[in-house]
Amino acid sequence: MTTRNVPYDVFLSYNPINDVGWAADVQSHLENKGLVVYNIANTGPGEDVSDSTWDAMAESAALVALISYPRSESPNLLFEVGASMTWEKPVYVLYKGERPMGLPSYIADARIMPELRIDTLVQRVVENAAPLAGDQHALLKKLYLSFGIPLDQLLSESASAEQLTRRFNKAAHAHLSSALLLRELLRLGKGGKLPAAVQRHRPKRAPRTVRTTVRVGAGPTRA
Repeated sequence: MTTRNVPYDVFLSYNPINDVGWAADVQSHLENKGLVVYNIANTGPGEDVSDSTWDAMAESAALVALISYPRSESPNLLFEVGASMTWEKPVYVLYKGERPMGLPSYIADARIMPELRIDTLVQRVVENAAPLAGDQHALLKKLYLSFGIPLDQLLSESASAEQLTRRFNKAAHAHLSSALLLRELLRLGKGGKLPAAVQRHRPKRAPRTVRTTVRVGAGPTRA
């Protein structure tokens, strides 16, 4: 199993049967700008797909969903978009062919663009994924350690996360979201910049709607 020291910036959502080639092209565009992209097709030997999917969704700064005509998309699109919105992460929809119609109402607010505007999409993702400044990282680490709870516990306790966010924004005179600060804590943990006792990641469990086994090159399917 491969160990990563840097969290994902982008979760790439697509139909693993019809759009693998397109997904690889979009991934290349994103990586050319220095972004770390989660593509389920690149899951390594011995790596648990459900674990890597959950980690990538928690770490990523944005979701990029690919939809090709006629309506080819990730079988877990609704779950992936719903989770991203719950975590206050931006959702970008890139479509090929005709503009997708009949999408659920909560996807209607997503940033929907044709494939020809991929450079615009990439630039927006880059801006959203920009890390905190050095002094802000130091402040975040100090405030987090004062809570004295494991990182995975903080991720699951919205009240604690909101309290941390309020303290950070007050001290830094900022207006950052809980989602961004939690992601930066994951980045610090991945880089070994948090004490071992607290840098433990979220318990290894699959999202309720994702299976734990897939065919090579295929994405997770609904349970």
